[in-house]
Amino acid sequence: MDHTQPKQRILISYVSYNHDLGGDPNYTGDGPTIGIAKHLKEQGLAPDKVFLLWEEYYLESKGKSREEKFSLKKQVEEVLPSAEIESVTIRFDLKTKAASDVGQVFAELGKTVAPLFRKNEGADFFVNGSTGTHAVQTVLFLLAAREPCASIVLFERDAANDKSVCLVTSVSSARQQVREMEEREADEEAEEAEREDATIDRALLKEILEIARYARDPILLLGETGTGKTACAIEIAKSRGNGEKVVKVNCATLGSLADSQLFGHLKGSFTGAINDHKGFIEEANGGVLFLDEIGTLPSDVQGKLLKVLDDGVFRKLGSEKDEKSSFFLVCGTNADLERLSDPEYASKSDPECRHFRRDLYERIRTWTFTLKPIRDRLNEVDRFVDEFLKEFNAKTPSTTGAKGFGCKVKISDEARSYLRKHIGERDLSGNFRTLRGVVRRLATRALMEAAGTGKAVISRNQVENELKKMRKAPQANSLSANEQGNDSAANAVSTALSRDALIDKIVHGVMGDECYGTTHKLKRVKLEYVVGLVLDGKDNAEIEAILFSHLTEKRRSQAIRKFFDEFGKGISLEGIRAKKKELVGEKA
Repeated sequence: MDHTQPKQRILISYVSYNHDLGGDPNYTGDGPTIGIAKHLKEQGLAPDKVFLLWEEYYLESKGKSREEKFSLKKQVEEVLPSAEIESVTIRFDLKTKAASDVGQVFAELGKTVAPLFRKNEGADFFVNGSTGTHAVQTVLFLLAAREPCASIVLFERDAANDKSVCLVTSVSSARQQVREMEEREADEEAEEAEREDATIDRALLKEILEIARYARDPILLLGETGTGKTACAIEIAKSRGNGEKVVKVNCATLGSLADSQLFGHLKGSFTGAINDHKGFIEEANGGVLFLDEIGTLPSDVQGKLLKVLDDGVFRKLGSEKDEKSSFFLVCGTNADLERLSDPEYASKSDPECRHFRRDLYERIRTWTFTLKPIRDRLNEVDRFVDEFLKEFNAKTPSTTGAKGFGCKVKISDEARSYLRKHIGERDLSGNFRTLRGVVRRLATRALMEAAGTGKAVISRNQVENELKKMRKAPQANSLSANEQGNDSAANAVSTALSRDALIDKIVHGVMGDECYGTTHKLKRVKLEYVVGLVLDGKDNAEIEAILFSHLTEKRRSQAIRKFFDEFGKGISLEGIRAKKKELVGEKA
């Protein structure tokens, strides 16, 4: 005989002033609390116990008395006559609008509601997720999410059809879906790293790994997006005997939370800090920390990072205690840190413009390697195409169910030759990710055309059509030899200047020191864009058409003169070209 006691069912409902207590005169029908109680009863899930969360200060400020509290309790008893009904008093500070602050809501509900879960451990909980402020709803969800058997119940009143709608969502089911999503993302991330590994320059990677085995100083990886910096960091971790333990951080996504995310924080150290948090620095202890886009870190966070590198200690946000962490640092960036950390650049630029600490730059640049973009490795295109086709074919059978779509895609010699010859003429700013996309589109079209035949081959015609759809390649970052002329000094200047640095120098030159220093960076960006068009070889008519396509040709020349007047007298397209010639020695 089974003597197992049935699990207790408990409803937790935050009382709504507008909909449970009649605060909204236009609202008719059952309120959320009564509506949910009725729905659970109809579904054979009638609660054995109901906790009504009564926000005392707010409801009393709205004139709701104890009698109305008892009135709601009586209505619940009528729906659930065998249930135990209990009122729980919540007190938020109305002066500080605490009910809208997640941190303060968590503190209050943590004292009053969290014990309800603990004292009734093992029960099936149903939590009303439709009432209260967004902060209240969020915290109730977080508290429910800790329970193995909890559901969120959403209530909506359909006044037009005079009926109520309830949706019951299992938190444990949602938690399982999140876990599965995280596992999928981890698998995809591993596959992405493996794919990027195939594109890294093998000779350079060998050199990096040999140094990484013995190095005690950080490694700085320079390179455009899509050149394999993350994959290189993973390989470094493997080479140092740390297995797969590498903590990857994209600094560009941290924003104002950079300090908290990197170094961690204590509970209550700022609004919303509802728990202690372990930062990436602590997490990387004993392994490899990869800081991608390190040039985007705020200056104060850069200072804290420097202290960790020098002394091996850091402090969490809100703490006065030093913590220790020992890790090997790998940094990645596509920014010109040499320029961003130049004191002269910092003094002349807008105060709000991004700068990089010179002391930190010197600390992380001991071992610096540049990962070449694909445009500098076009002689290896055949190998990359084979790698990307291999990757595509490995997934095809399991991801396509149509008959004949499981065949392996190949590329004809003619198509391969054409792709090798002409891919460099197209915009490859995404580097290997761009080429991977090209190959995958070609392979997919080959499968479509081969449906049912069992033989899929990428043809030259498909390659031609694909390349036609791509943008043409922009000019290289530095001016070409033809533009520079034969003057060796001019060539040296041009080679040393990146495109961004050259644009900045031209803008500075045509505006003059005073105007340049007092003009906001966001405003200068417009002039920088025009300078970029000049560097791209556009003539006056083309530039005017790009900037003022909505105007007639006659009005365009007037508009561009007015545009230049914003930046000081005497600025013109001719003046920009003259400054370019002065800086790079271009022959007339």
